[in-house]
Parts: sequence; structure tokens; C-alpha cells
Amino acid sequence: MPPLCLTLDLHQPAHLKHYSFFDIGNSASYEDESKTTEALNQLASQCVLPSTHILLKQLKEYGGDFRIAFLISGCTIDQFERYKPEVLDTFKALSDTGYVEFLASPYYHSLAASFSIQEFREQTLLHHARILELTGTAPAAFRNTALIYRDDLASEVETLGYQILFAPSSERFLGKRSPCGVYRPTNCSTLKLLVNNDPLSIDMARRFTHSDSPETPSTSAGFARWIQQASPARGGIINLSLDLGAFSRRPPGDTGLFQFLDKLPETVLLHRKGTFLTPSQAVSLRPTALLSSKDFITGECPGHDLSPWMGNEMQQDALNALYLLEPRIKGCHDQALLRTWRLLQVSDYFLSMNTRSESLPGTPRSPMPYESPYDAYINYMNILTDFSERIPG
Repeated sequence: MPPLCLTLDLHQPAHLKHYSFFDIGNSASYEDESKTTEALNQLASQCVLPSTHILLKQLKEYGGDFRIAFLISGCTIDQFERYKPEVLDTFKALSDTGYVEFLASPYYHSLAASFSIQEFREQTLLHHARILELTGTAPAAFRNTALIYRDDLASEVETLGYQILFAPSSERFLGKRSPCGVYRPTNCSTLKLLVNNDPLSIDMARRFTHSDSPETPSTSAGFARWIQQASPARGGIINLSLDLGAFSRRPPGDTGLFQFLDKLPETVLLHRKGTFLTPSQAVSLRPTALLSSKDFITGECPGHDLSPWMGNEMQQDALNALYLLEPRIKGCHDQALLRTWRLLQVSDYFLSMNTRSESLPGTPRSPMPYESPYDAYINYMNILTDFSERIPG
């Protein structure tokens, strides 16, 4: 079995209020705090706290033989700090073991890389500083929202000083190459690419979050056999990501994830003679080839494109209207307005306007709080209209 690099993802969007046409000009409050708090408490109590306590125990027991990575969006960190600060203490404890690596990403889980490289850079630097503040360690690896990738984006990530960038395992990107390989972007000199094994990651999530999924690996032994059968190649590294948030939406009595995490180190290390690596440890692995993509690609949907977020006219209209505000927002030098504008960039809001279910990302998502994509669009545009009218000038 090639070394395993497992990243646990954590992102929780703030819930937007029901905001009608008649609210425009009368209310600058856009978040439904009660729904945000309810979702965050559920995430913390049913998933994050029990998971991190198990991981902390296992990391201490197995020392450097067991290692994992975490990706937590900046807006999620802010929510925990505001409503559930004890969760941040567990992240700090995980980091203090020395065996957990925290990745950098756009702070607001945004699509900024597709619209404004300057905004992408600023959000990345904000998240970098937040992770350094939280853990005491500067992140060395970067993963974009939804694994969105393009060559010029890789150049920007290298310029920002990162050593590792995660990329999607799109066939038109990889060709016949293995997702287990370590690669280099064609226009970079030092940055290395790790390819997230999207099919295996999505399959793993489904096996743990869908009760009707066949061959559910209810044990870590089943997981290890499944991974070894699916990735028989020698050399390289198996990169998997798992959305922790999906498990907060399982019945409270479902302990499959916790049993899996509790037995995972023993199974992989002792019974399968496997190893765990963090992304930064992969820096020592030698790149085997150059990879290139002139177009934006992603790994979270069947088409490996951006259609889940911008595939229809409603999504495109909302995104264009949002990012057209950038010069006005940054020109008025109002930090409160800037933060609100960035909170409105969270990619989940545009995903809720998707009209094609077959193009939705394959990992489990929380139910959209709207009766239809059109309702999501109207609600969002009412908020954006009010917000734009509050920008000076």
C-alpha cells in the first residue's frame, strides 16, 4: 500500500436570512444567526468534538507513525470562535502533537480564484495568518475551494511561498497518469502537486454517510482492504479527503465514523504495513512528470468544471454582480463592509442556485434552505442589492 495522506475537511457556511424585496433599504442584517448557531452546535456536538478527541488519543498513542491533515475554512473558524470556542482548543491540541498539518485555503471558501486573483491572494494571506495564529505553525500546503485548479493559479500559489498544492484527479488533467504520483505544474519551479483521489474520496464519503451504499466499510479493516484493492500501484501517495461536516447530519446514534477513526491507525500501520504522511512530508517525494491545465478544472463534480457554481444564468448573474463590487468595496476602506462582501462570496450560496442535480458535487451536502434554486437566487440578489446601496460613492 502506498503511503496514505488523509485530509479532514471542515466548512460550515453562515445561513442567510429570508430577505424579501421589501427588506431592501430597511435591514443590513443578512445572517440568520439562530440557524447558523443551530447548525454549528450540531456540527460540534455530533461530529467535531468526538472526532477530534478520538484523533488526539490516537495521535499521542502512535506518535509520528500516525499523521493527518486538516482543512478548516476561515469563516468556520470565526463561527467556532464566536459560538463554540472550545472547538478551537481541540484544534490547538491537535496541532500541538506535531502530527497534524493544517492547510491554507481561501478564507471564505470562495470562488475568488475564478474572478479576482487579487482577492484570491488577499483571502489566502488572511487564512494563512489565521492558521498561524490558531496553531502556531504557518501552513506549507494549499488547497483551493473545491480543488479548483489552473496553471496561472499554481504560479500564484508558488509566489505566495507554498511548497504543496492539491489538484483534482480529472482525466483530462492527468491523462493516463496515476493520481498517486507527485507532479509539478508546468510553469512552476519549486511547487509540487499532490492529486486528490476524487473518486475514492467521494466513494469513501458515500460509504460512511449513505446507509444504502453497498460494501459500506463499517470497520477500518474494510477500509484498508478497499483502498489497497482500489490503488494497487506501488510508489507515490494516496491522497484522500473526507468532509467531516457530512457526519453531523447522520443520526446521533450512528457511531461508524468514530469506530473507524479509532481503529484506523492500528489497521493501516500494523495489519496492512502501511504508512501515513502529511502533505509537507510529500515534499521529499520526487516529481515524476509535469502537469498542465489552461482551463479551470475541479474534482468535485462529474464534468470536472465549474458548472455546479456557475453553470446557469442565475449563478453567473449573481457572481458577476458580486465581484463587480470589488473596486467600490476596496476603494471605500470600510473593513466592516469588506468583511460582509467577503462573507457573501461563500461558494455554498451559488451551489444552492444549481438547477442540474447531475452536476452537483458528489460528496454529501447539507440540505439547501430554499424551496428552489430560483428562490435562492432571488433571496441572494435582494441581499446583494441592499448591500450595494450601502457602499459609499
